[in-house]
Amino acid sequence: MTEAANMQSPIEAASRRLSRALDMLESAIVHRLASGEEAEKLRGDLQTLAGDRSRLAQELDAALAANSALAAARDEVETRIDQALVAIREVIGAEAEGA
Repeated sequence: MTEAANMQSPIEAASRRLSRALDMLESAIVHRLASGEEAEKLRGDLQTLAGDRSRLAQELDAALAANSALAAARDEVETRIDQALVAIREVIGAEAEGA
């Protein structure tokens, strides 16, 4: 499961960077709004960014869920392969003893 944790770590790091960048942008927009420059355009941009942020958060959640599902499937396949290898080794051992 370490590989799955490693895959989530860059996604989570990117999410944190995106959140910080959007927070900084939001602060800059609020500052500009306070100064009165292009207030209406900035409000629209802020609403667009809020919508984008929400959509990206949903996409990230979906990607993390898909990643978890893939990791679980990978773990199941790994377990089945290990079981098959044990069974094959037992058959080969039994044949070697009988020969």
